[in-house]
Amino acid sequence: MKIKKWNTTTALFFITVLAIQNFAQLIPTTSYIIPGLVKFSDLGIIAIIIFFLWSYFGVRTRKGIKYEYSIIIAALIILIIISSYVAEIKFDQSIFIGVRSMRTLIACFLLYFPVTRMLSIGQIKYKDFIKILFLVGVFELTVYTLQYLLADTITFLYIDTTEVRYNSTRLRVPYLLPMVLGLYCYDSILVGRANNLRKKLCNALMMGGSIFLLFIVCKHRAPSLILVCTIGLGYLLWKKNFSVKFVVGALLVVLTVVFLSNSDIFLSAINGLTNLNSSDNTLRVREAGQLYYIQKISESPIFGYGYPNINNPSAQYSAGTRYNFFILDNGVIGFTYIQGIAGVIWLAFMFLKSYRMSFALYRNRISYFFLLYFFYETINMYIGMHWYFLNPLPFVLVLILLEYNYKEMNNRLYE
Repeated sequence: MKIKKWNTTTALFFITVLAIQNFAQLIPTTSYIIPGLVKFSDLGIIAIIIFFLWSYFGVRTRKGIKYEYSIIIAALIILIIISSYVAEIKFDQSIFIGVRSMRTLIACFLLYFPVTRMLSIGQIKYKDFIKILFLVGVFELTVYTLQYLLADTITFLYIDTTEVRYNSTRLRVPYLLPMVLGLYCYDSILVGRANNLRKKLCNALMMGGSIFLLFIVCKHRAPSLILVCTIGLGYLLWKKNFSVKFVVGALLVVLTVVFLSNSDIFLSAINGLTNLNSSDNTLRVREAGQLYYIQKISESPIFGYGYPNINNPSAQYSAGTRYNFFILDNGVIGFTYIQGIAGVIWLAFMFLKSYRMSFALYRNRISYFFLLYFFYETINMYIGMHWYFLNPLPFVLVLILLEYNYKEMNNRLYE
């Protein structure tokens, strides 16, 4: 996969993506570079700052850039500051600490501006942008898969390899970028970008690898089932003649039934959804946590409580850690605890805007990818929102891709 235009901007972008993804967990993210101040996990934020400065001060252009998500991103930062102020009032947790806890999320959303600018003026070519994402995503997928296969022999990543689920190793690694690329490859097959056997096989391999990562390596139950539903939705939306859809559909149904009927993840998830008395069921814990957070939200409904710092006992007490409740396990309800109803309104505006642009691309037979991705994230809100709590970069990259493709479509339609 060769990058056609390696320049300073492209190289900095590649390093930034790799750094914010923590170099596929090959670095000790919890250790300090500067004691008490800068961790290895902050290398990504430093890279974003450098890329930001280079994009606006190192590259000159007179072209005016329209940023579709500028108001939404500005609103997010304002909401984080306000909720951090609420945390200062309620828990004596300083605004600085509250904002600092959200620094990766803020930095990734701010990365939207320089990347959109560099794409618009051609400093980063669109195809090179995609190739860089694949370079990092395939690297992650390869490293995580190798660590899973070698977990009983050697640990070369800075992660826990001792956790077991369904009698085999479970790795808690970021899965979003490989999954996003898997859906992108699925889209390539649906729209016909994979127009020869080699491309179809490569796309199918990446798609299968991302499913393997989610199902087997990470062993996420609800996200895995939602991904299966998302793939099914793509098939239903596929604009092909009936005979082709019938043959492919029959094959997919058979493969899905055979695989899922022998999958402990699938059986456990179904059991959890249908049998709340099951002993192997985290759904009851989540349900209790959701009821707890809803009660807390009713006491501070508008702007929530801010993100609880791990070193603040009062904030942690309020967040329910004493009951083994964790905000990131409770999806949009945990999000509302942090950002309040104002945050939910922000979320709704962002997703509605994204759906509007995604549907326009689908209607014009340009892409299924964006519609499928936002469908996945919408359904996964109830349990996950990993893009908000854990790994925001892939989500922001999808927003950038969506805006670029939407503008390109409009330019072709109205030129």
